[in-house]
Amino acid sequence: MSDTAALAAITFGAVSLARYARTVRPRWLWCSAGSLAVAVLIRWASALVALPLTACAILVLARRRPAIALVHGAVASLIVLAVLSPLLGPAFAHVTGRAAPGASFVGDLQAMGWDPLNAFRHEWVDIDGFLSFRLSNSLYYLLAPARWFFFTPLLAPFILVGLINVARQRDAVSVLLLVAWPLVVFGFIAGVHHQNPRLALPYLPPLAVLLAMGFAEVWWRVRSSRRLLLGLVLAAVSVGWR
Repeated sequence: MSDTAALAAITFGAVSLARYARTVRPRWLWCSAGSLAVAVLIRWASALVALPLTACAILVLARRRPAIALVHGAVASLIVLAVLSPLLGPAFAHVTGRAAPGASFVGDLQAMGWDPLNAFRHEWVDIDGFLSFRLSNSLYYLLAPARWFFFTPLLAPFILVGLINVARQRDAVSVLLLVAWPLVVFGFIAGVHHQNPRLALPYLPPLAVLLAMGFAEVWWRVRSSRRLLLGLVLAAVSVGWR
């Protein structure tokens, strides 16, 4: 499906933005803008990720000299408009009700009956009929990273350690890229009329980074004589769990 292609574009855009935050090379900002726009073209839900990443870009630009920030930001905006231009007109016509009869659904965000109260529900009726799930939406998507086809219950807890590290750093860029990103996606998918592991894909990249940070923290706190044993146990259990 298109989810993985959109996820690849989102990830490249986030990495490019992170590189721009560390350098003064505008090409990374422009690569990020283009990649995120492509991701939105592929999947409307990618716009959720674009929100915290755009806030991050604005924060980084605010740290530049005004003239440089204006040029970098203006070019990035033009790139986004150029990439999305084929859809902006039809989308506007659809949203305002001016689309011709039988026109494409472009512009319909397909929110799947989004309602914040759905986060606490596990049963509802939609076009597919009566649906009943074992877990509420919020709990289902909160536990998704610990499922065997993602990070497994063994590795997922390291995400919490990574979150603590980010909180200690008090760096706004890190918070937007690693915390706000998954929170925005979670806030949306927890409120939809659906439970599907592929909907959790958009927030996995930042969680993978947090997991790596958390594992590295624990790794260096363990005595060197026990690191090999820890690594072997984690690898064996992870493979066995899969």
